[in-house]
Amino acid sequence: MAELGAIAVLHHERLDGTGYPRGLAGAAIPITGRILAAADRYATATEERPHRPAADPQDAATLLRDDVRSGALEANAVEAVLSAAGHRVPRRRAWPAGLTTREVDVLRLLARGFSNRDIAGRLVLSPKTVGTHVEHIFTKTGANNRATAGLFAMRHGLVSDYEPADETSTKVRAFTRSAGPVPLPNVSSHPQGDREGNNDEHHRDHDWRRASRTAAVQTKSVRANGIDIHYREAGSPPSPDLVLLHGALVSTNPLWDQTPLSYGTHLAALSERFHVIASDVRGYGLTRHDGGGRVSMSLLADDVAALIDALELDRPAVAGFSNGGMIATIAAIRHPGILRALVNDAGRDIFDPESKSFPMLRHVFGGSEDATEANPSTVEASFAADPSMRGVLALIKADHDSAGGPGHWQTMLRHFFEAAQHWPGYGFNDFASIDVPTLVLVGDRDEHSPVEDCIRAYRHLPHGQLCVLPNTGHVITTAKVAAIMNFLG
Repeated sequence: MAELGAIAVLHHERLDGTGYPRGLAGAAIPITGRILAAADRYATATEERPHRPAADPQDAATLLRDDVRSGALEANAVEAVLSAAGHRVPRRRAWPAGLTTREVDVLRLLARGFSNRDIAGRLVLSPKTVGTHVEHIFTKTGANNRATAGLFAMRHGLVSDYEPADETSTKVRAFTRSAGPVPLPNVSSHPQGDREGNNDEHHRDHDWRRASRTAAVQTKSVRANGIDIHYREAGSPPSPDLVLLHGALVSTNPLWDQTPLSYGTHLAALSERFHVIASDVRGYGLTRHDGGGRVSMSLLADDVAALIDALELDRPAVAGFSNGGMIATIAAIRHPGILRALVNDAGRDIFDPESKSFPMLRHVFGGSEDATEANPSTVEASFAADPSMRGVLALIKADHDSAGGPGHWQTMLRHFFEAAQHWPGYGFNDFASIDVPTLVLVGDRDEHSPVEDCIRAYRHLPHGQLCVLPNTGHVITTAKVAAIMNFLG
């Protein structure tokens, strides 16, 4: 009964996050919930109510399809319900925002991090044609970059159950690289107009086959530094160890796997070459912050060192995105000798004590530039007011509340604020003490981690490499994963 109740409560949820009682959106609503919502909408419309007569079945069908166009209901679920109700289902479906079927095909691949050249190869189109489709997608969805277009796709249920056509029909696709290393691209400037992203020049030199989201992943936990650290493990221990650290507000929950904010999409690819440990940072997901006290960046870095020790990893490589990149870097500074290599992807602003990101963070997450603690109500209001962030908020709630109970996302937010709202005591000069090969990785369209900061960080590293990917924002892409794999060898 509990399982049925968990489904039944979803009948008023909507893909665009406007439903209730939890305000879920996109991938946070399972397919059973999407079908139930469509069925409930149809049943309600065709039933007589005190304030209105029952709608004609054809009018009810029109109402549901209008909801698909507005983004409230999923097209597949609506057509399944209408078919079961005896309606003729048209071959051509109505997609959200007036997208064509071909534009949806392009958007689905774009949302998974593929470049225009990759999409062209998969759909047997020219890169120029794909570029035109991408421009139309941006115009129709209101997206201003690939990341927000990907969030639109996620919010409208376009990527959660999609398997693109491929040369093989198996669900697990090998992610292999051609013989010979690929040189990392240098800092360069590229025109912004093509919006291709993902370093197509880099991809010309090799043949990647993308891995699907079906990597053999085990969920485990280990006691380290006084807490139980939850992690996902992929690959086999004889392979070189690689520890992955996620960014702020997210976790290793598979809910995030089909977003550009997670390494989860790439676990299969990475596990072909590495023994991967992707951990939930303290206070995120299933890793609780026990014992009270404030969370600091130094404490999070010490957790990484303790995790490595508890799992008896032999000088692993550590790669982190955004907040995870900052934690990884501080771990390398505080614990020399425990890593064999470091990757900092888009995690530099915190090392500048005068960074404008500190007052901005306090304003966004605390309500004012002088805030001393997080204000979940402010965050909820600002995210809900931004259509591009509404789906992210729903995923944040679904992720952390499923791990810690209703409202636990607010606890996570407070821990994030405690650690990130002020300078951690380590600056760019401290990078000189990092005695292992270090990759400074960033997209040239990253507003949160400017290229200038990356160059500054790189110049302080004794064994540093710098990789700037063109037309790439604050996201994790296949091109970034390719750069990491080639850097680690």
